[in-house]
Amino acid sequence: MNIVARLKDVLEIEKLSQLKVDIILLDTFFSVRVLKRFDLKEIKEIVLTCKNYNIKTYISINKMIHEEDLKSLKLFLEELKTLDIDGIVIGDLTVYVQAKQIHLESKIIYQPGTMNTETYSVEYFEKHPIKGVTLSREITLDEIKKILLYETKLELSIIGHGYLDMFYSKRKLLTNYFKYKNISGKKIIDNYNYRLNEEIRPNDFYPILEDNYGTHIFRSHKLISYNEIQIIKSEEDLRNVIWNNPSAVKIVKVGASWCSPCQKIAPGYVKLSDKCKSVEFYTMDVSDRNNSKAWDAFRNMGGEKI
Repeated sequence: MNIVARLKDVLEIEKLSQLKVDIILLDTFFSVRVLKRFDLKEIKEIVLTCKNYNIKTYISINKMIHEEDLKSLKLFLEELKTLDIDGIVIGDLTVYVQAKQIHLESKIIYQPGTMNTETYSVEYFEKHPIKGVTLSREITLDEIKKILLYETKLELSIIGHGYLDMFYSKRKLLTNYFKYKNISGKKIIDNYNYRLNEEIRPNDFYPILEDNYGTHIFRSHKLISYNEIQIIKSEEDLRNVIWNNPSAVKIVKVGASWCSPCQKIAPGYVKLSDKCKSVEFYTMDVSDRNNSKAWDAFRNMGGEKI
């Protein structure tokens, strides 16, 4: 089994190597739901760096491709062909068609979100010389096991951590909503703080994001493949903790870098987070001046009494 991680900063490569990451996935200007977009010059440098750490490099091209994208996509793929990349993760089969024209289809990994749900998808792409497919998380564990038992040369993958995207449209849904409501002054593009709430599911809040390529809606509960203690750095972070998965049990450890007792309980807090898998754990350092508003908000919610 190989572990794939997305990259936000080149400086993370060494740390990811220490964490035994096998493959790094890079966002590009043909990516949506990005951490950071890397240009061709940066990709070339990252590929060389990853080779030094024995890490493979995959490229993300997961945006919806339209006719106006075809020329620039072809040029981009031709440039990628000159680099020693290991895979290209796509969401639109138009990229496969373009890649095939320049004999690059053997690098393609088809990741269409919710569509690869049965063995037929594996059988179909087995007949085409692509690198692999990503299975949908919408199917049952039994079906996944059945697919994994299928003898194939394809590289089979599955998303194991984070929010799963369940809707992608080129339409500017948030922009149109605020126009309809006659609301102005709101930051819309690349704002990760908006949530949808259905009347029939009052405890579910679905992250909704609008970027320059359209609108994306994600499942309300994120996949958690490992426990992590998240650091609350601002009032905005604190409010996100409250809004995300509001029905979950959450513990916030408030302390300061100069506080000796705070430092002493830190290892025990980490052990507790490992033991209690169903609880979300957070820390907030009030010795940081930037956290003064977060601390005030925490107190106003009764956190100080807790």
